[in-house]
Amino acid sequence: MGGMRNPSPLPESLDSGPFTLQQARDLGVGNKRTLARDLIIPTRGTRMPAAFEDDFLTKAAACSMVVPGSVVGFSTAATLWKIPLPERMETGIVHLIQPPGSRACRRNSVKGHVLELDEADISKGRSLNATSPERTWFDLSKELTVDELVIAGDHLVRRQDPLSSMDRLLHLVEGMARRRGVKKAKEALRWIRPRTDSPKETELRLVLIRAGLPEPAINVAILDENGQWVQDPDMGYPDLKIAMQYDGGHHITEMQRRSDIARDDRAVELGWTVLKYCQPDLIPGWYGGEPTAVRKTRWALDRKGHTIPKAA
Repeated sequence: MGGMRNPSPLPESLDSGPFTLQQARDLGVGNKRTLARDLIIPTRGTRMPAAFEDDFLTKAAACSMVVPGSVVGFSTAATLWKIPLPERMETGIVHLIQPPGSRACRRNSVKGHVLELDEADISKGRSLNATSPERTWFDLSKELTVDELVIAGDHLVRRQDPLSSMDRLLHLVEGMARRRGVKKAKEALRWIRPRTDSPKETELRLVLIRAGLPEPAINVAILDENGQWVQDPDMGYPDLKIAMQYDGGHHITEMQRRSDIARDDRAVELGWTVLKYCQPDLIPGWYGGEPTAVRKTRWALDRKGHTIPKAA
């Protein structure tokens, strides 16, 4: 008995992403072909190759195709810009923003929002339009805490490949008077800092600030007696020669570990105290006690003669 026949090839323009059934018909692709096993249905009226089944943004593009004038926003746009979000928001829901006068879209796994967007609020792409990094950040203020919004903002103005700037964030917030979330966004702006490298570094900085410790400087270079570069600690108190490093997952490799040791030994030779932190250091102790990161940092400050009163 012969095997199941393979579906006929799709036109090239339909084989690399989502498409609408109308686009398929316009190219002469019949209904039977659009029901073949090599295609999936991301939302009613669309198809896409099964190879993209686990690609959330491709699904978002498919959904936006069948909602005229829609723009991907909120947590969906945050996924596009790789803005770090708390786990509670990673729901797989596609958020589509539609212009005033529209009826908010209601489909499976799609949530529609009717909002007015300026041209500057929209970033236009080949397969979909999304809210700009700045507008996405502001819209997240409706669901994120202040500290989570700071982490998201730090991501936008990070050291490598920043997506925005402090001036652009400030300009957007100034234009959002009386909008829901503006008060929280203004508070978050006070604590966003450029040149960070990771969400965990931001979280560490906020943990220390919230505990009443001085705000550490970010990525201030350590130089030797000849002015040669030694390292850029994630954070630190340069005047007190305290360097602070957050060790994420990539620091567990043997090569990285050896590099870190050599780097930190050289800083110690130059009179610096080097503090290392990891995820457990950020977690409050039993019955709301101070995180280890706070105790460790306070100890170093005390040792350098910069005493901070312990919180009651």
